[in-house]
Amino acid sequence: MSSPVHRLPPEVLAMILEHFKPIPPCPDSRNSLFDFLLVCRTWYDTIIGTPQLWAFLYLDMPLEIARLVLTRSQMHPLSINSRAYGMRFQWHKPHNETEILEMALGHSTRVKCVNVRVHDLRHSGLQKLLKSPTPALETLQVHADYRRSFELDASGLLDELTPSEGTPLKHLSLYDIPTRLDHPRLSNLITLKLSQRAVPHSPEPLLHLLSCSHRLEVLDISDLTESIQGVRATAPILLQHLETLSLRDMPGKYTATILASICTPSCSVIEVRDNRVRAWEDAVVVEELDAIIWKPGNHQAATLVGGPDSSKAPSMLNIGVSDGCVIVESHGMLGGELALEFTRAHIPRFMAHLAETLSQLPHPPVVYLR
Repeated sequence: MSSPVHRLPPEVLAMILEHFKPIPPCPDSRNSLFDFLLVCRTWYDTIIGTPQLWAFLYLDMPLEIARLVLTRSQMHPLSINSRAYGMRFQWHKPHNETEILEMALGHSTRVKCVNVRVHDLRHSGLQKLLKSPTPALETLQVHADYRRSFELDASGLLDELTPSEGTPLKHLSLYDIPTRLDHPRLSNLITLKLSQRAVPHSPEPLLHLLSCSHRLEVLDISDLTESIQGVRATAPILLQHLETLSLRDMPGKYTATILASICTPSCSVIEVRDNRVRAWEDAVVVEELDAIIWKPGNHQAATLVGGPDSSKAPSMLNIGVSDGCVIVESHGMLGGELALEFTRAHIPRFMAHLAETLSQLPHPPVVYLR
């Protein structure tokens, strides 16, 4: 007991443990809170008396440990997750998810983060939790797992989320789960990630949400495979703080509508990859949108190829054409990344747009054609 570590003040020890982030209480894993409880009496008392160390509720926990977590976390904000750092508890009973979410209902007012994978929303307990008051909720990440259930009904995921008792969410990530993008608690997001059925068939509700997202830093939209409804570019929406833009596996006219409707002067990580399906039938609409995006002097066009800021712009661009797709990749881009794949029916016309935009940059990069 002469070691200096045993003479640490309890508050310092608590800070170190919180920074180290030991695996939440799990008797079958290494570096668990249960292991640290056995070090000495001081460590035991400190860990038991530090609620933030117990504020992680995992849906694969044994029920008795979940109850312990809810008790020892006291009134500290809770984080609800599917698995303990990707691990499975060796001796958990199957199908505990619903029971644990039911237990969390009585603590809904202190739920700060929900990051779960669900197999059937009708029986997961998630709907009940989101219908309860959640004033502290900041992060909502829900992944629908169709490998386990082909009858998932998620049409009303956020319909009953109590807007009057909570501030706007900060981070929203939905995979394969449709929801209302006009919900009041989505009015000023920092992170927005939507994939598959979570992506609205029309860009209009998404653009409306972006117009309210003045602090947005990450926009990630991907995997829209179904046919989309009418597209129409809006007046440019300024996303002053956007740093990461990712539009992947989307119909060209959907991607082009978004690019024609936003202005992202601070964006340094850009990934745009058109879905090559229906490229020819959408050609007329896409060309009309390209005329807006790549209009001479358009700041957004300059951003797409690395930006007008010479300190952040790439030193070199690789540009190639393959199977009706123009591919642009950056090299030497300080603190950023650029990866573009535009599917176009008329490649020469699009290359002319690209060349004109590059020629107008104050410090054009070296371009290699391949």
